[in-house]
Amino acid sequence: MRPLNLKMSAFGPYAGSVEIPMDRLGEKGLYLITGDTGAGKTTIFDAICFALFGGASGPNREVSMFRSKYATDDTPTMVELKFCHMGREYYVRRNPEYIRNKKNGSGTTKQVADAELRMPDGKVYTKVKEVNEAIRDLLGIDMEQFSQIAMLAQGDFLKLLLADTRKRQEIFRDLFKTKFYQNFQNRLEVERKEISDRVEDGRKSVRQYIAGIQADEDDTLSIEVAKAKREELTMEGVKELLDKLTERDTKRKDVLDGELKRINDELEQVNKKIGVAQEMDRAKKVIENAKQELAANEQVLARLMTEFTAAEEALKGKPELDKKANIIEKEMADYDAVAQLQAKVDKLKQNIIKSSDDLKSGEDNIGKRSEELKLLKEEQESFKNAGAEIEKIKARLNKLEEEAGMINDLSQSLHGYYDKKESLKRAQEDYRIKDDAFLNANHSYEEKEQLFRDGQAGILADKLKEGEMCPVCGSTTHPHPAGLSAEVPSENELEKAKKESEKARAEREKSAKEAGALNKVIENLESELKKKTAKHMGTENIDEAYEKLDSIVDEVSQKRRTEEENLKREEKKSARRAQLDKLIPEHELMIDKLRKDIEQMRTSFAADEAKLKENQGLLLKMKEGLRF
Repeated sequence: MRPLNLKMSAFGPYAGSVEIPMDRLGEKGLYLITGDTGAGKTTIFDAICFALFGGASGPNREVSMFRSKYATDDTPTMVELKFCHMGREYYVRRNPEYIRNKKNGSGTTKQVADAELRMPDGKVYTKVKEVNEAIRDLLGIDMEQFSQIAMLAQGDFLKLLLADTRKRQEIFRDLFKTKFYQNFQNRLEVERKEISDRVEDGRKSVRQYIAGIQADEDDTLSIEVAKAKREELTMEGVKELLDKLTERDTKRKDVLDGELKRINDELEQVNKKIGVAQEMDRAKKVIENAKQELAANEQVLARLMTEFTAAEEALKGKPELDKKANIIEKEMADYDAVAQLQAKVDKLKQNIIKSSDDLKSGEDNIGKRSEELKLLKEEQESFKNAGAEIEKIKARLNKLEEEAGMINDLSQSLHGYYDKKESLKRAQEDYRIKDDAFLNANHSYEEKEQLFRDGQAGILADKLKEGEMCPVCGSTTHPHPAGLSAEVPSENELEKAKKESEKARAEREKSAKEAGALNKVIENLESELKKKTAKHMGTENIDEAYEKLDSIVDEVSQKRRTEEENLKREEKKSARRAQLDKLIPEHELMIDKLRKDIEQMRTSFAADEAKLKENQGLLLKMKEGLRF
């Protein structure tokens, strides 16, 4: 945005209409607006900012202050700005709300705030809200950002300098529309990291493969292999080394394959001979074993014949044994039932032991979970005031922000006060210079006037004659006539000296008034500053307050940093409390479930004990009816 022409009417210190042709500044570069304090520099900033956004360029001025106190009642207060943006010209006009005389009749009325924006295509916006939205859409920034960037007025640049990095980035990103570059940069960073990770994985894999390269110490290529493992070779060098090793190993493999085939053929012949020898050895062993078994079987045969004879004798009592066998066979079913019942009893005992262990483990688990729940609740209780403390810290931070704003305002006021004191010194020096100039000019004029009067008397005396009446005194005798002086000034010279004296007098009076007015302003400023310094710094001594200003700014900054750290700490506590609010019910539900499981286990345990007792009694009765 480049201003082309600015016109102000009854605006700030300008009582009438003032026009500033800014298009004469050119189209490129930065512009410095400089001048003495009170010259109206800030008013130009205010006018541009008001025309565009409807507000002042700084926080210390209100729109209600824009109506000039020196303007006549019938002079309207307004600002007109013609500006160029992206090669196209725009016109905007605004007036603030103020009290004016009625056009018809006596009395006053309120002049409502109004605005008008003319677009290059002929479209016109005539409402304040519409103009504000159109300007914002057009420039892409709001009034605060515009004040921080486009115009650096009276220390407001400090706000941009003190803003955190993220806020400055957002301001510049919105201003220069570079957000898509940020997105592109982020995407490039993600892709770069992915590619870097893949490259690093590839490098690790290559290093692993290179570490596996083997070569004999006396091999001529062992030196190159060592260099490759120390990463002293390029990938191309490693590839050439591998090609050499592969080629050499391939040739060795062909030679070894031929040697291996020859050895395998020889081994096959040896294996055949060994097989024949083994078969012969096994046959010899089989014959030997057969001889030994034959001798042993002859002895067994004799023993078996003896046993057979005894068995024939014992067979005579077989009918009685068959009878006992039938009885025993009928009782076998009862033995099977006892065995099954015994297995059931053993199973119940195992279940009871396992259930007892599970019960103990479950009770231990409940105890552990209950202790954890207790600790969680204690931790939750310790964080109960986290939310309230956050609000307190935020309130203190807001108060510190207000205090920082007041200190900043006081700093600007102090700098303005000392600037005006310097201006007063210059004005007083200027008065002394102009007073000396007036005294010199007036003295010169009075001398010339006296010479002129004396000269006039000499002219009259030169024309006097004895016996004739003097036109001045009427005497007819002239005993001591005035003489003519050679230094008598002319009337033009006397008039010129008079004008120079009057001009010097006027300049002296003007300088005196300016110094007096400035002195009055300083007195008022001093009175206001004493109130401010007494309120905010505990002293009415302005010089002392000025010396303490930096330390107070540092103190406020330190307090703000401390409170911000406290806020982060309390926010962590609040987040932990929210986490605990979720964890504690989950632990309570888990403990309830464990208790229910233990109750079921106890019921099952009691049932198993009852069954065990019942089956043990039954088993005892069944065993009593068996002979074995």
